[in-house]
Amino acid sequence: MSPRAWPALLVKETLALVPHWVGMVTLITLFGLVQLFDGSLTLGAVSGRVSAGAEAALTVFMLAFAAGHATVGPEFYADHIEMLDALPVRRVEIFVAKALASLAPVVVTVGMSLGWDLSSSWVSPGAPGADPFGEIVLAHGLLLVAGVSGWALGMLGSWFGGLGWGVVLATLVFGGMAAIIVPPMRPYVVGFGSFASLVFVSREATHPIEPVVFWLVLSAMSVMVSGLLFLGPGGALTRRGSLATGAVRVGTVGCLTVVLVGFGGIGLLGLLLRAPQLLEPIAVERTEHFRILYDPDFVAQVVEATDGIDALSARIGEQVGNPVPVELDVELLGAQQNHAGVFTGGKLRLQRGADREVVAHELAHAHAFAVAGPAAWRQRKHTRFFDEGLASWVAARVAGKPGIPRRAAAIHALDPVQLDLLVEDDRWIAERDIAQPYPLGIVFVEALDEAGGVRVRSCVLREIGALGHREIAGLALWVTVADRCGFVLEDVFARFERLLEDAAADLPPLPELEASLQGTALRVVDRREAGFRLVCRFRSRPDAEVGTYEHVDVVDGRCELPLWQLPEETFGYQVGFRMDDDAVFDRWVEAPTP
Repeated sequence: MSPRAWPALLVKETLALVPHWVGMVTLITLFGLVQLFDGSLTLGAVSGRVSAGAEAALTVFMLAFAAGHATVGPEFYADHIEMLDALPVRRVEIFVAKALASLAPVVVTVGMSLGWDLSSSWVSPGAPGADPFGEIVLAHGLLLVAGVSGWALGMLGSWFGGLGWGVVLATLVFGGMAAIIVPPMRPYVVGFGSFASLVFVSREATHPIEPVVFWLVLSAMSVMVSGLLFLGPGGALTRRGSLATGAVRVGTVGCLTVVLVGFGGIGLLGLLLRAPQLLEPIAVERTEHFRILYDPDFVAQVVEATDGIDALSARIGEQVGNPVPVELDVELLGAQQNHAGVFTGGKLRLQRGADREVVAHELAHAHAFAVAGPAAWRQRKHTRFFDEGLASWVAARVAGKPGIPRRAAAIHALDPVQLDLLVEDDRWIAERDIAQPYPLGIVFVEALDEAGGVRVRSCVLREIGALGHREIAGLALWVTVADRCGFVLEDVFARFERLLEDAAADLPPLPELEASLQGTALRVVDRREAGFRLVCRFRSRPDAEVGTYEHVDVVDGRCELPLWQLPEETFGYQVGFRMDDDAVFDRWVEAPTP
């Protein structure tokens, strides 16, 4: 082909894909505009992309699939191949032009996203010394692999016509379900797995190479097969009434039917198993400000937990600094996993057997919400210890059980609490026990109470709410709030430390734990032999849901690793000891999976 014909051919193929260019560029443009109009997303979007890129990868994969699907097969289905053959170019050259033209919007989309995220990290760099450049580049490398994979499979799927969409969607769903059952498969599954999610080992971002190689090899094979079909044999797959076309369609429809019927059967079975729960009667009681919904089988527990709830709510409002009664639905019908209760903003959802202290805790959240407003939730990653501490502190006060929790004193005695870590919840969860801010927050509110009582507590809530959605570092937020509410943050934290140290003086000798991997077990030793029950906890990755943590008691100085729950590369573990019906854990440790 003449060199002059190449630009014309590429322009022709590019113009044929204008809708795909518009879709992909619009996606990135909208993403950028959202960040410009909401500054809190500037760094959050970057960190979200870096730590959990599954959604972004799925989006790029499907858009790229659409571009690839519109290239080679449709030329045969629409009988355009004869017109292309009339051009003074060879089919192989046409195929190359189509491949380059359909891949271009994928590369440009990922490049725009990379440029935007790098710019965002430069404008809002986050913590001092943080350098997200490597993480962003690696994340977008995985994003590009996902796009190339979708593009290549789209070209191959174009030979199936509209069935190509059904094939790829069913494959992704089936792969996602398989990844749930077999966790090591997750890095291989785009979208529903963790293919585009980075793994952090000692805060260094990495990703297993095997899934990347798998998808690149599959993409190369898909492009090669598509190219060979385009050179001639593809006509047999697309010719109406041909045996090949019938076999492909019947086979594809058959496979999809099996998959969909299987999924439908599983869903129907689950619905039938849950039917007794869905049909259970619900009793309703009304008070002056509350509507209480509960299971009649738990009536005794409900009466004990909610008796005099209006007076209880008024007392809690006085402690929080909210004189206006709250009016809510109180559902004692079940809360989300790992929670005795939760305040959703419009109602309290509690476990069926929730006690009065749980009710008081969630009512305190409701009154705090009434003072601070919904904007305060945007700052929760800097205020969770205070939010939960205030609710627990108030619940203990109205229950007549004030004081410093022994567990908080033990936490501080084993690993002194640092304010800069306590006010950065993401860092705390990555490094320490997610539940520790609850007892530590009680102590902080106790220290804050000395600075001005309910006046200061309500002022803190109002000022946190006044900051709204502004992106602000944790220490800067608390210094600002302290200045506006008339107390010195350093003095309150010094009081916080004194309270913990005084309480720690009354504790018995605490364990001094050492842990080491030995084959498929974790060996745990208490050097002090303090006599506490020891326990291990495992997670698959730093951002894993707490409900997926695996707890294992130490038996004969060992915890067997739950290998079925762990990824192939690295995992996290904590060791700790039981205290007051709960556990005190050491810091998370990242280790290679045996």
